[in-house]
Amino acid sequence: DPLLDALRDEGLFIAEGVAIERIEAVGRPSKGITLSVSAGSETDRLEATHLLVATAASPRLEGLGLEAGGIAFDKTGIRTDSYGVTSNKRVTAIGDVRQGGMATATAARAEGLAQVARLFAGGSVSDGPVVPIVVHTDPGLATVGLDEGAARKRYGVGIRIARWPFSETDFGLLTQQRSGFVKVIAASDGRILGAGITGAAAIDLIHVWALAISQGLSLRDMAAAAPVIPSLAEASVEAALSIAPQRRSPALLRPVSRLALRRR
Repeated sequence: DPLLDALRDEGLFIAEGVAIERIEAVGRPSKGITLSVSAGSETDRLEATHLLVATAASPRLEGLGLEAGGIAFDKTGIRTDSYGVTSNKRVTAIGDVRQGGMATATAARAEGLAQVARLFAGGSVSDGPVVPIVVHTDPGLATVGLDEGAARKRYGVGIRIARWPFSETDFGLLTQQRSGFVKVIAASDGRILGAGITGAAAIDLIHVWALAISQGLSLRDMAAAAPVIPSLAEASVEAALSIAPQRRSPALLRPVSRLALRRR
């Protein structure tokens, strides 16, 4: 919502939940396009000079002779085991051609592990890194792990949820950060399940949460970290502190400087 609000404030018109019924060129030669869109029983026409279509990627496997090599695959990719080995034991598949989603970080790690597996019979490709999902916008948007809906479905109502705004950090107060926050989702025992960040530096700050999830860290582990002050990293630690299953230590209380800034 903060990202959508920011984009609309910049003058963008965002139509959510609509179906594109028809696309037509305007004039000959074309001077633009007209889109006929519908939402329920209502239909609207949108005029534009250009059209950008963003679609999902899929691996190009046709013509590679995979059938002749006895390599099992379908439209989602090549089937492999945990070491990246295909149904033809002499062939290893790495990167985006494998089944299981596309991410540069995952592909790079899979390549290294596949080499290790071949040389030393160790390592696992399918158990790849926890890769955040990011949107390179201003403000930025980044998530990793389970979102709130998925966490409730898997763990029930006992999950812990915290939101900490950037405006409640020293750096946020000094730089007048009026939007942006860190959202954390954890199990009842404090194990971190997921996190989402929107605002300045969101894409940079999400990696510490990816590390926490991949290593099975808890809210207490995150709360024990000492962030650079002032910095927006404070929001991550404060969010963990606010729902960690323990009382705050006096040494971790907010610095007096923040209280002074608030009074001003």
